[in-house]
Amino acid sequence: GPKGWPDRTLLSPDGRVRFIEFKNPNGGGRLSESQLHWLSVLESKGFHVYVVDSVEFAETILNYFIGDDNVETA
Repeated sequence: GPKGWPDRTLLSPDGRVRFIEFKNPNGGGRLSESQLHWLSVLESKGFHVYVVDSVEFAETILNYFIGDDNVETA
């Protein structure tokens, strides 16, 4: 995708779309200007964008969004 586009796009069989941007778990990861731009654009269009800095948070999002095996990532 374009510079700053979220790391993962989640697509569910029922048509829901979510985006995940992964950051360093040590707290040092910051969003770049291009990432902030895309986060703003996507959210303004009604999409959910998650900025994730831990495996646990990522697992929580995925379990909430998809349950067990109902998603493909791109």
